[in-house]
Amino acid sequence: RINYDANGENGALLLEPSRQQLLTQSEYFGAWDNTTYPITISTNAIASPSGFIDAALLTPNSGNNRHALKETISCSATTYTLSAFYKKDNAQYVQLSDGGDNDWHIVTADLNNGTITNETNATGTIEPYANDWYRITCTFTRTSASTIQAFLGASPTDSNSGLPSFDNTSLTTHAFGAMLEAGSYATSYIPNHGTSGGVTRAADSCSVTGASDVIGGTSGTIFFDIKTNKTLTSTNYKQFFYYSGVNSASSYMYISGNNYIVGNPSLGNIVSGTQLEADTQYKVAITYKQNDFKLYINGSLSATRTSGSVIDAVDITSIGSYNGVSEFNEFQFNQYAHFQEVLSDSELATLTTL
Repeated sequence: RINYDANGENGALLLEPSRQQLLTQSEYFGAWDNTTYPITISTNAIASPSGFIDAALLTPNSGNNRHALKETISCSATTYTLSAFYKKDNAQYVQLSDGGDNDWHIVTADLNNGTITNETNATGTIEPYANDWYRITCTFTRTSASTIQAFLGASPTDSNSGLPSFDNTSLTTHAFGAMLEAGSYATSYIPNHGTSGGVTRAADSCSVTGASDVIGGTSGTIFFDIKTNKTLTSTNYKQFFYYSGVNSASSYMYISGNNYIVGNPSLGNIVSGTQLEADTQYKVAITYKQNDFKLYINGSLSATRTSGSVIDAVDITSIGSYNGVSEFNEFQFNQYAHFQEVLSDSELATLTTL
């Protein structure tokens, strides 16, 4: 899939592990509980980020001081991320929350400024989309198997309250595309239009076989322009690429659990001197030939190694994962290039300068 920025530009290849959308209705909020904390739902009110007229207008009902949609889902003891798209109408604030284990997990966002204003037992993010839409996330950990009560709230005035509280029917907001998934960060939106038990997206794969004519050889340069996710986990082997040769020989580069770039023995076991940060762009190039490896990051030499044997006769090239089976990345690919020559230091500095 190609992911674009808020202006619909700068497309980047997005490769993700398998995730399951746990909510039964991700767009038709009329199927959610809107009576416990009364909200009036006007379906198909405006165009959503999908480009279709399928976003809802949420209006707090009078006569009650709390207003939220609710869907209840069985859960395990693990980390979850709840997300939804919001667009400001008259209300300035919106909330995502979970209150299913007698301990609220709350994220409040300000749609005027595009900022997170409160996090209670949770971590939140807000990301701009085209036409003044925002995707807001709420990541929290459940300590026991029970139920998640996923709340989409409108018009809170008290950012620390468990549910939005404002008895004012003029403060309305637009909502679209709710998603609940097991994981410490939100992946791309998975629609579900009523499938019981959720919808699972298969792991992404980007690979090519028989690549020896363009990638084979015992020397060369590999280049990536990436942007890391808003959250980087402690998972090891967050892959850049994986080259497989005959007899299971391989070359690969990945981000380690503490977020340093690492090459395998066929890349000299090189380790970057730069620790990667979340939500940051990096241009990375590695050169390889027998007993001579260099790693450049953002215009500067980050590491060198003077021992190691490269492989030849590459058969399979995978980008972002190992054949779509395991070892996924936590970043977007803006560009990937392979040169069948070792570039000079000045060329590497120029190539990797932001």
